[in-house]
Amino acid sequence: MKRFKKLLLAGVLLTGLVCYLRPMISKEDKVNLQIRNTEEQPIKISSELYSKNYILIRQKDNKVMLKEREEEAIAPASLTKLMTVYTALQHIDDLQKTVRIPASIFPQLEKEQASMAGFLPDEEVTYEDLIYGALLPSGADACMTLAISLYGSEDAFVAEMNAQAEKLKLKQTRFQNCTGLDEAGHVSSVRDIAWILDEALKLPKFAEAFHATNYVMAPSNMHPEGMTIYSTMRMTMDQNELSQDDILGGKTGYTKKAGLCLATQARIHEETWLFVSAHAAGSATTKPYHILDAINVYEALARLYA
Repeated sequence: MKRFKKLLLAGVLLTGLVCYLRPMISKEDKVNLQIRNTEEQPIKISSELYSKNYILIRQKDNKVMLKEREEEAIAPASLTKLMTVYTALQHIDDLQKTVRIPASIFPQLEKEQASMAGFLPDEEVTYEDLIYGALLPSGADACMTLAISLYGSEDAFVAEMNAQAEKLKLKQTRFQNCTGLDEAGHVSSVRDIAWILDEALKLPKFAEAFHATNYVMAPSNMHPEGMTIYSTMRMTMDQNELSQDDILGGKTGYTKKAGLCLATQARIHEETWLFVSAHAAGSATTKPYHILDAINVYEALARLYA
C-alpha cells in the first residue's frame, strides 16, 4: 500500500510539473518543434500562424516541409504578378528596348485603386523598368504595359499566362487579369504560386529583380531625373522595424477577397526555401501579419539548423 501511495504521489507531481512547464513553451518553440517533425510528415500549424493558407518548400528537392490548405483555391491578389513577369520575360528579346506607357490604362486602374509603380501616361521606359516596376512596388501600370506591348491586349496576354499555367501543370490556377485585382474565376493556390515562383527564379532577370531592395530607373521623357522604386515588402518591414536577414526577396499582395498574401525566398544553412502564404487577416494599414508569419517560420528554421 505504501509503495502504491508513493507511485500515485509521483504521478501527481509529474502531471503538475508538465502542466507548469507547458505555458513556458513559446509560440516560436512550438513552430520549431513542428518543423522538426516535418522530416517525417507535414504538421499542421494553422493555430500558430496568422495565414489560413501556406506552404514551405525546400527547393533542392521540392520537399514540402509545412503546409495548410495548400491546394485550396484562393484569390491570388498581386502574387498574380509573379506569373505576369514570368510570362513576359519569356517573350522579351531585348530588356533595353523602349516602350510607351499607354495613357488609356490609367482611368480604369485608378478607379480600381490598383497599386502603381509611378509611371506616367505616354512615358517611354524600358522593358527592364517594367519588370522591376511590376515586382518591387507591385505596379499594375507596369503589368498592363507589359501585356499590351507584348500581346496587343490584356486579354491576349492573360491567355498566354493561362497557357503557361497549363505547361506547369498547375491544378488550381486560372487567371482573368494580369494585375491580381479580384475578379470572378481569378484563382490559384499557395502550392501553385510556390511552383510559379520556383520556375520563375530560374530566369536570371526575374531572380535579380525579385531579390532587389530598390531599382533606379534612367531618366525618361516624363522623369528627366530618373525615378527610384522600392520593394513593397522591404519598405513594410522597415516601417514596422522588422528584420530577417535570411529572406532573399519577396512579393506582397492584398485585396479584400485575398487578405494579406506573401511569396518569399530565403537562404538558411546554404539551402534555399520558399514560403508562400495567403488569407492573413489585416490590410495595408494593419500589422503585416503575412510578413510576421514568414519571419516566424524562417527563424524557426534557422534555429533548427543552428
